[in-house]
Amino acid sequence: MTEPKSFMESYQGYVSSGQALGQQINKVASFLSSLSVILINLTTRTVEVFFRHNFGERYLNTLTVLLGLAAVNLFMMPWVLVLVYSGDQDLGTIGMVFFAGSVLFQAAFVTASIIHIIINRARASSGKRWHSMSDGESWLTSMIKAKEARTADRWVRQIVEPLVCMAAGPLLVLIFPPLAIYLFLTGVLLAFKAAITHARGRAEFLDLVDKQIESQHWAEMLEGKPPRETEGFVVRGMHARNAGERRTLEDIFSGLDPDTASIINSSQQGPQRELKPALVGEMDGDRRALPPSG
Repeated sequence: MTEPKSFMESYQGYVSSGQALGQQINKVASFLSSLSVILINLTTRTVEVFFRHNFGERYLNTLTVLLGLAAVNLFMMPWVLVLVYSGDQDLGTIGMVFFAGSVLFQAAFVTASIIHIIINRARASSGKRWHSMSDGESWLTSMIKAKEARTADRWVRQIVEPLVCMAAGPLLVLIFPPLAIYLFLTGVLLAFKAAITHARGRAEFLDLVDKQIESQHWAEMLEGKPPRETEGFVVRGMHARNAGERRTLEDIFSGLDPDTASIINSSQQGPQRELKPALVGEMDGDRRALPPSG
């Protein structure tokens, strides 16, 4: 006869089960998130080839073109099933009207992609380096001065390109309904993708800035100085209340990281130095590659 479990054993069992369930949920959520990103990229790539040039080798190649075609045809599949099972109209005539636009669009996508790939290979053969995951440069922003191009590029990607796609929907809806709906939804995805990419890139940049501020103002923060003297860097409750506590913290930091110790000690000797690029990479999880800007 087995003895009943104690309260702590039961509690630990519940905790373990909850942690295991949480890990499974996180895995499923991560998978769905990755799948969504892949589908969005494949779908938007089918119209990006008309708006942009100078793509990276890994962003636009034979495989991504084939997957883009698969995305278009996957969207068209429900329309095919509706036509097949409707049975009350001439399938041949309807099929020509509904899907001729799709065939023309896919032919244009493949043609534009082949031209881009040929140009990219010629660029590589000439020895010019280019980021392999570059999602292209807008034709509009390439005609703007370099100083204003980055700002204009954001609004072109978030507003102009999506609006062009969404405007094409109403124009084609009476002739090629599936293609019209596809272009409208792709315009929405373009705006969403551009906004998310910009937010992620901005977050990465702010992480680097925050790490530099933290490295430069550890000493002032530990001394309890207000945010206006530490560029806003404060860890609530983490400050030395007396000289003994401050010496203890300095010893801890000097034992963990010589660079941090020198930053702390330099507050009493002169102006703060700029953070080393190597230290930025180390403190930011060694992230050396930022995602393409939106």
